[in-house]
Order: sequence, then C-alpha cells, then structure tokens
Amino acid sequence: MHTTLSSWSATVRGWVSCVALLVWVSRPVSAQPPVPAHFVSTLHPTTHELVLSYDGKRVLTYAFGRDRFKPCVTQLATLDGVPVVRDAPADHLHHHGLMYAVKVNDVNFWEEKGDAIGRQVSDAAPQAEWGRTPEGRERITIRHRIRWEAPVQGTNIGHLLDENRRLTVTVNPEPGELAIEWESRFEPHRLLRQVQFQGADYNGLGLRLPEGFDRVAVFSNASRLPYSEAQTRDVTETAWTAVSGKSDGHEVMLALAGPVPSGGPAAFFTMRNPFAYLAATQRLDREPREVKSGKPVQLRHLLLVYSAPRGHEALEARFATWLKP
Repeated sequence: MHTTLSSWSATVRGWVSCVALLVWVSRPVSAQPPVPAHFVSTLHPTTHELVLSYDGKRVLTYAFGRDRFKPCVTQLATLDGVPVVRDAPADHLHHHGLMYAVKVNDVNFWEEKGDAIGRQVSDAAPQAEWGRTPEGRERITIRHRIRWEAPVQGTNIGHLLDENRRLTVTVNPEPGELAIEWESRFEPHRLLRQVQFQGADYNGLGLRLPEGFDRVAVFSNASRLPYSEAQTRDVTETAWTAVSGKSDGHEVMLALAGPVPSGGPAAFFTMRNPFAYLAATQRLDREPREVKSGKPVQLRHLLLVYSAPRGHEALEARFATWLKP
C-alpha cells in the first residue's frame, strides 16, 4: 500500500514537471521590443506595393511590380495624410510620383513609349526595416536591388546597370516633417567596362506635384535666386529648392536637396506652367557622366515633406548638417 502511494506520487510529480516544461517552452519569445504602432510598414505581395503608415494614415507607397517601367514612390503624403504627388496623370503617364530616371547609353529610362525604352527591373520585393535615429525618431529603411535593362529588340544590349537603392524614411512629429533620404549606388553590369548617364534638363529625381500646385506653385531656393516670369522651364543651380501650394485645401510644402556628390553644383528643374514639377538634376543635358566598372557612383537626395510651409531660415538650418561633406 505504501509502495503504491509512493509510486503514484512520483508519477504525479513527473506529469506536473512535464506540463510545466511544456508551458515554459510554448511561451512567446520576444527577441526585441515590439514595433510601435506609430510608424509601420506593410508589404502587399499581390499588388507589389510596400506601404508606410503613420498613426493609421498612409504616408508612402513604394511600387515595384515587374510590369512597371520603374520602381518608384507612387503615393506620398504629409503626416496628416494630405497627398503631395500625382502618379501617372493623363497628360504625362510616365510621371510617377517620386521617381529616379535618366538615359543610359542612349536608352531612355524616363519616357515609357517610343524607341529604345528601358526598364528598371526587380526580381525580389524590397526589404523594410524599422528603427530609430540617434535622436529617438522612428524611421523605416527600404532596400531594393534593381537592374537597368535595355529593350531586347532594337538595341539588343540587355543588362546595362545595377542599382542598390535605399530609402530612409524618418518622421518628426514636432514640425510635422516626413523626411525621405533617397540613396542610389550605381555600377555597370559586370560585362561592361563603363556606361554613360545622359538626359534632359529635367531628368534625375523628380516629383509630379499635386494638381492644386499647377500654375500657382511658389518656388524658393537656398540662394534666393529669382525664377522666370513664365516659369515653364527653369533650371537653378543652388543647394536646395522648396515648393509650396495647396493640396486638398491644405497648405503644404516640399523641399529637396541633392544629388550629393554630383560632380558639380546641384541644380533643380522647376515649372508651374502648365503643371507643377520639381526635379533634382545632374545637368546631364550639358555634360554626360561616365560610370566605370569597379568605381561605383553613389548619389544621395533628401526630400522633406511638411504639413505647413516653413521659412527660409528653418530650411537652411535643416539642410545644413546633411549637406556637409
């Protein structure tokens, strides 16, 4: 009898130990603090979009499908959700929100119809990583590998260029700022010794601005240089350029700096008639640029999006540190 009770007790203790072990093993393991709800990224595999949202409002959509001519930011908004770009408007279907495109070896990566039209191709979805700046601000970094390819028919030169692209998107709620640092590292395909960047005066990193900006957008620049009366095609050499106007009834502002390094003074293409456009250009219309094998070229731009206009001094102070070598 005593032996039976002892055996039964030992069995119970064994079962209790096993249950306790199973409970401990099945606990959720948190290797890092959970991602905060303020700034989040969501990958949509079906639509081939990476969406960034702040406090439940979509602030950026990065589109990367293989059916596109170029991966780009198709939707961009202030932290309040007010849109600040247009994608594929009827008058220029190849204008895609915020995009980077030039000509390479006479292959046109800007327009999307005609002869010798190239594509920026991606085989895999971009990767997004949440983090914080040294100041504690939330940021999401998007990394994307892209091939610049010529059309098979016509030129038949194929793979021209490899790009490693990184977009670092940071939120700063106090001034209502969304910052996008766009970095691209370019290198010719391994079978090519070099390629040549070419393009019009508006080629580079460009923004098709909201419809409410058309014909009334107000441009300003770091050097306080004037603009033409018509404002149909101005190119201004300066450190940064800002533009303000109304979108959905709200006054908003964007400010753009770069590219750095550019091999020369930064220049910005601006127009407000018949529609509003802003681009950071490398002045490839004046002098093409060679990119040689083993000597990759890295270009950086900084775009600031504000929920309300900012003064010249505030923008100058904001860009000063970033523009330092």
